[in-house]
Amino acid sequence: GKLIIDGTCAPADLSYPTDLNLLNQGRIKTEKIIDILYKTIKNQLHQKPITHRQIARKEYLKVAKKRQLTRKEIRKAIKKQLKYVSKNLTTIDLRIKKGASLESLSKKQYKTLLVVSEIHGQ
Repeated sequence: GKLIIDGTCAPADLSYPTDLNLLNQGRIKTEKIIDILYKTIKNQLHQKPITHRQIARKEYLKVAKKRQLTRKEIRKAIKKQLKYVSKNLTTIDLRIKKGASLESLSKKQYKTLLVVSEIHGQ
């Protein structure tokens, strides 16, 4: 690591809760958790739950690839990613109510689920 003496400086690679990358990573991880939960109760459901993966990814990349963003664009992108994360968390809750167990998740995935729900709560 590097020693930074000036208090006003901060490393650029730190992520903040409002960061769009955190929401995107959370969205991707919740989609993987939905897939795992779906496999455990596949015979009870007629079709796989809708997650809008491609649309959410396109919307994220559209903003992430821009060099300069206005505050309005950042707010809109964060709002959209939050919407997708909340849909995924709702889907996970519904799968659990239908009989999917969280035991099929690894400890890391369960921890990730808790972190993503905390990020969404902020």
